[in-house]
This record gives sequence, C-alpha cells and structure tokens, in this order.
Amino acid sequence: ATGGITELRTEDLSSYPPQGATETTVTRAMVALRGGDRDGDWAAQFEAINTLRRLFASQPVGAPDAAILAQLHALNLLLLQFSDSLRSALAKNASMAFREMFCSMGKHMEADVDLITPVLIKKCAESNGFIAEEANRALAAMAVCVSEGRAIGALAGCASHRNPQARAKAALHLSRALEGMGWSRVLGMRELDKVVQVFGALNSEGLSETRIATKHGLVCLIREARRQGGDAQDRLERLLARCLPEPDQRKLLDAASASPTGTFPAPLEDMTEVSGRGAKGSRGSRHGTPGAVRPPPPEPLAGGGAVDEQLRSILGSLSSSDWISRRDGATQLLALVRAQPQAVPRSARLLSVLDALAPQLSYANPKVNLAALAALEGMAPMLKDALAPVAPGLVQALASCLASSNTQVRSATPSCLDAVLAAVDPSTLLHPVANCALYSSHSKARGAMLERLGAISVTVYPTKPALVSKHSLGAAFHLLEENKPELKAATAALLRTLHALLGIGLFEMANKQPAALQQRLKEAVQQH
Repeated sequence: ATGGITELRTEDLSSYPPQGATETTVTRAMVALRGGDRDGDWAAQFEAINTLRRLFASQPVGAPDAAILAQLHALNLLLLQFSDSLRSALAKNASMAFREMFCSMGKHMEADVDLITPVLIKKCAESNGFIAEEANRALAAMAVCVSEGRAIGALAGCASHRNPQARAKAALHLSRALEGMGWSRVLGMRELDKVVQVFGALNSEGLSETRIATKHGLVCLIREARRQGGDAQDRLERLLARCLPEPDQRKLLDAASASPTGTFPAPLEDMTEVSGRGAKGSRGSRHGTPGAVRPPPPEPLAGGGAVDEQLRSILGSLSSSDWISRRDGATQLLALVRAQPQAVPRSARLLSVLDALAPQLSYANPKVNLAALAALEGMAPMLKDALAPVAPGLVQALASCLASSNTQVRSATPSCLDAVLAAVDPSTLLHPVANCALYSSHSKARGAMLERLGAISVTVYPTKPALVSKHSLGAAFHLLEENKPELKAATAALLRTLHALLGIGLFEMANKQPAALQQRLKEAVQQH
C-alpha cells in the first residue's frame, strides 16, 4: 500500500478475485470511477480500477463474461480519461488495466483500439518514467493480442501526431509489431502500402529515435523482399519509389546490402514482458521480440578522435540541468565547427549533438535560446547536408521560436531559419515547413512558414512537382478555411505562387474540394 492506495502487480491479481456477481462488480466500479471527481476521492477511483483489473484477471483468456462485454466500450472510455489523468498513480494504474484487458480480452478490444492507442502513445512520450513504461507495455500487448491489421492501422494513425516524441514512439512500436508478425508475412499484407507510406514520411524526422525505428523496418523489409524475389520484391520497390526520395532509397538499399544479418539494423529499445498471464505465445510467431546484439560503434576517422571527445563533452553540456552549461555548450559547438569545418560533419557523434541542440531553441531561458539560435545560424552554411537528418526537428523548434514571448528571440529567429533552409536540400524541407504552417501554435509563426513554403515550392517544383502538389498545395487548401487576417493574406500569397507554377492545373486539383473552398481559391488567386 502507498499513501492510502494499494498497488497491485499483474501476477498478484489472481490471488484477489472480486466477490459477487460480475455485473454488480462492473456497475459499482463504474459508479466509483464517475463519482470520484465529484466527491474529491481519487483513491476510490484508484481502487475501482484495481477492482476491474482483478475482475479481468479472473476471466478466461479471450472469453470474458457477457456482463463485461456489454459495458466494454463504456469501461474503455472511462479508463481513457484516467490514462490521461494528471494524477500519476491513476494514469499508471489505468495503463496497467489496458495492458491486462488486451491480454485477457484480445480481439474484443478491437472496436476501441483506435481510441486507446493515441492516448497510450502520448503517455509513452511523456517524461514520467513509470507511466511511460506502463504505456509501452500496454502498446506491446495491444500489438500481440488484437488482429494484425488493426494493430498496424492504430499505430500508423499515430505517426502524424503533432508531438515529435509521440511520432518516435509510434515508429518504434510499429517496427516492433511488424517484427513480431514476421517480415515475410508483412510483405504479403494489404497493409504493406500503409506501412511503407508511414515509414517514408517518418524517415526524414528530426529525432534519431524515429529514424532508427523507421530505418530498422524499411531495411528488414528490403532484405526479406530480396530473399523472396519475384512479385514481393517488385511490389516493395514500387512502393519505395512512390514514398521515398531517390537519395533515401539508395541509402536504404545500400544499407540492406552492406549489413550482415544480426548486426544491422540497430536493435530497438527493449520492452519488458507485456503480461503476467501468458500473453506471450498466444498468437503463434508474434509472441515476443528476439534479442539482438548491438553493433559496435563506428571507428573514428583518422584525426577525428579529438573532435569526437569534444562533441561528447558538448553533448553533456547541452543535457545539463544548469542553463549556463547549456548556453556554453551551444557556444562551444559553434566554435568547434568553425575550427574543424571538415572533421565535425564526418563525426559519428554529430547527429546526437544536433538532436540535443534542438531542445535548446525552446528551453525555458531566453539566453539559452539566443545562444542556440546564434550557433545554428553560424553552423548551417558549414554543415550544409549534414543538417539534413535533423532539419525537420530544427524547423519545428524554430517555428516555436517565431512565437516566443521574448522579443530578442523572435527577432533572431528568421535569419536562423533562413540559414537552415538555405543549407539543406529544399525537397526534404517541404513536409516539415508545411506541417509548421498548418500546426504551429501562433498564427504569426504559421504566416512566416507559409511565406517560406512558397519560396521552397518555387525551387523544388521544376524537379519534383509531385512533392509541391502533395505538401504545399495540401497545406494551402487546408488553410483556405482560416479566417485570421494574417493567415488569409499568407495563404493567398502561397496560392498565387502555386498558380504561377501549376497554371489551370491548380483549379483542376481543387475540383474535388467543396464549392465554397473552390470559390475562396478563385478569389485568392485573383487578388493583386
């Protein structure tokens, strides 16, 4: 017991079966869950979740009592509220309940899996370790216990989450789920198109965790398709060509060819056993994730050992709890890049350091923000394509700086953003810039991103018109419904740019849009 509540482990539940009829137990638990907030008794809600967990543990696997099935949707909705509770004990207990429900009820949970998965993904991405751990376990159980198609669909749907950390967790769990299903089986699924599309969109994410999980999935699929050959290989190659830029395709194909089995891709982070009730083995080949040996770190380039050590020290400074260390770490990074402009881009530690630099742009101290902005603006022309893997994350962080409450930070951001955009292949930036134009929290930041989206579209269109149609045009159509003056003006300017590129094709692409939106499009294009 802790603070008046009793924490129950999964393996202990069967020792405390609930008393009384199942229907009565469910009804009383639901009344307690609904009434706790009103009565101010969250401990009663915690115990009601415990009661439900004990009830679920007493049910035959895959064949729960009819009284539970009759209230299953209502129970899921109630537990979802507690999974997202600000009280960490309630959030953890509700996540444990979901894990046990997936293991006990299996496919009966499929009707609500698209509601449950996004909440668990969100909790995985939070900084509270023990809540994130339970959410990870619940998602691992979901991937094993519901049908393969529903698991893939639910996880793929979270790949467009606004939080980069949540997208990283979605990529991680999707890769692990596919690995559990077996790559040869995945190649024959109708969901393969969705899988490759999602991995293709996430392959250029700023967070290394997302890229590792995505690369893991794609390389394993390529390797298995080569082993099978024939139609499986042809289908996968067509999907890769449709969903990935050509340079990324070549890198993945080379990686699949060069990597010995068992040493690449790098293993994904371990998950703890998902259930104490024997969920493992419940679905044939999907009963767990084989262990893997982490590949040895790459050998440093000749003369690069000192640079690697300096980058290691800078990484420690950027991760410090002291704001002065963070500020100094950003300044030291710029000085190192200026001193070693050839060696730094070749260092294996650079991406980790750049991943750590991005949070400094939105850190809760403007002096740290300004140091990070100055470092990034100064480094970008020297690092150039070395920034490409983390550019999407940097663009998103810079969009937050455009909306900063600090005048100095807001003023310093546009030139830094333009330096990053000038340094990296513009085709890789269309998607993150369009996302920031759509979803940034401040309308002025969105307007600034729309201006840059138009400029990037002009550069990219001659060689990759499909990317412009997909990202720039999609964002413009969506924003036509906005009524904020600054967004209306920026959207109209973008549409006029697109009209200059596409001509009458712009209106043809709008034919499937509502009539009101088509009228707004014509008015925007005709403005001078």
